[in-house]
Amino acid sequence: HMPYLGKGNTSLGINFGTAAFIISKSRIKDYVAQYDYIRYYETDEDGIPFTFPTVNERYKATTIENFMNIQGSPVAYWASKAVFECFSNFRKVNEIAMPATGTSTGDNDTFLRYWTEVVIDKIGTINHAKGSTYKWYPCNKGGEYRKWYGVNEYVIDWENDGERIRSCPKAYLRNVSMIFTPGLTWSKLGSGSFSIRYFPEGFICESIGCAIFKKDVDINLILGLLNTNVASSLMLYINPTFGRQPGYIGAIPYFLPKQEEPKVEIRVKQNISLSRTDWDSFETS
Repeated sequence: HMPYLGKGNTSLGINFGTAAFIISKSRIKDYVAQYDYIRYYETDEDGIPFTFPTVNERYKATTIENFMNIQGSPVAYWASKAVFECFSNFRKVNEIAMPATGTSTGDNDTFLRYWTEVVIDKIGTINHAKGSTYKWYPCNKGGEYRKWYGVNEYVIDWENDGERIRSCPKAYLRNVSMIFTPGLTWSKLGSGSFSIRYFPEGFICESIGCAIFKKDVDINLILGLLNTNVASSLMLYINPTFGRQPGYIGAIPYFLPKQEEPKVEIRVKQNISLSRTDWDSFETS
């Protein structure tokens, strides 16, 4: 495995990540394969490794059966035994909550605005849009890195239960039954660290602003898990790319002992409160 890390060539002189395999057409049960990871600074000027095999923290031997413990069976050869056991032994987020993709309006220029662009009296904050006099409602649309609360910047045209969006040929309405329900949101796209935030009732999620809604476990506990470095690390085994689709977030293992839940819930609520106070201190809030 020869990754491109933003500078320097790979071992093959290629400016993007690549890999070479020795593959058999038939599966050998419990076969232990060896994997090697070679970075640009572990090669000379001609891209030839200083030593081969290159022994570093990713020089690992593992089986295909281990990959099957993770959704999609990614070739996460560098995962430790503890990581594989984490995926195989614990419930996943999508078993205890509902990860969801938001609505695609088909024409964001028409149906989305920054809240500062519209008449404030036309922004609805109630839980029933149908038949109301409001045109615009708070909308989650991804946004910058920020944990716990905030980045509430957009509003969406949902007058008369989204009449105009529903009539748009390019629109694709998803999880409409969950609109105005409180939950967690994050940006589906991003190359930096992962962050997720709480949003109260009254919001509609756009396609980039994904969401998680409560099912079996208090939403604050899931928020606490997903904002940890542990969750971010496990996410890289599921999907190392820039995409953060709900399916990938839903595949993260949930492992919180019952006796720890009250303590975690209190801490998460404190974090939300602090983050909300910070966000509301700006005029753009």
